Amino acid sequence: MNDGTRRIVLQKDVKTGNDILNNYKRTLHSKFLVYPTIEESDGDFVVGKTFMVSDEDLERLDRYETDHYKRINVKLESGKEAISYMESK
Repeated sequence: MNDGTRRIVLQKDVKTGNDILNNYKRTLHSKFLVYPTIEESDGDFVVGKTFMVSDEDLERLDRYETDHYKRINVKLESGKEAISYMESK
C-alpha cells in the first residue's frame, strides 16, 4: 500500500518503518492483475513498510482489502510480529 492510499484508508498519517518478510514473494493477484499480493516462497523475501494500527484502523484496512484478501499473522526479519494481507484463494 503506497503512502497516499494508506492515508486515505486510515484517514490519518502514520509513521512507517521498513522491514523484511522472509520466505514470501510479491506477485500479482490472480483475478485483479494490477493489484499485488504475496505468496509463500522459500528463500525469497519481500521488503515492505510497517506501521502501528488500532482496532479501528484494522477494520478500515479489512474493508479496503475486501474478501479478495485475507489477513495473516507474520514474523518479520526484525523479530517483530505483524499482520499482512495476501490473496484469498
